[in-house]
Amino acid sequence: MDGKSYLDKVDAGNQKLQSGDVKISSEVDRIYLKVSNDLIIRDAALKREIIIRSQGSQTAVVWNPWEKISKEMADLLDDDYSRLLCVETTNAATDAILIQPGNRFSLIAQYQVK
Repeated sequence: MDGKSYLDKVDAGNQKLQSGDVKISSEVDRIYLKVSNDLIIRDAALKREIIIRSQGSQTAVVWNPWEKISKEMADLLDDDYSRLLCVETTNAATDAILIQPGNRFSLIAQYQVK
C-alpha cells in the first residue's frame, strides 16, 4: 500500500497517503484507493505471505479494532486485536458500484498462502 491514498475512518474519513508498509500499533480502519489487483500481507510471526488477487475492485479495506473495540465486540476475545488483521478487496468510496435491476457484477477474490 506504499504510496496509496486512503480514507482514514478512525480520523473522520480524512484522506491520507500511506508511507511505507502498513504497520498496526493502534486502531486501524482504512479504505485504500486505486489499489493493485495483487495485495500481499507479510506475516513475519508465521513466516508466510498471504496473497490476495482480485478482479472487479480498485479499493481495499484494512482493519484492526485494537484493544478497546476488541473488548466491546461480542464475537472477539479481549486480546484478539493482537492476532487479527482484516484485509478485504471491496468496492467502496470512489469505487462503489451501482448495479441496475437485471444486471450483474462480479467481484472476485482469490487467496494464496506461501
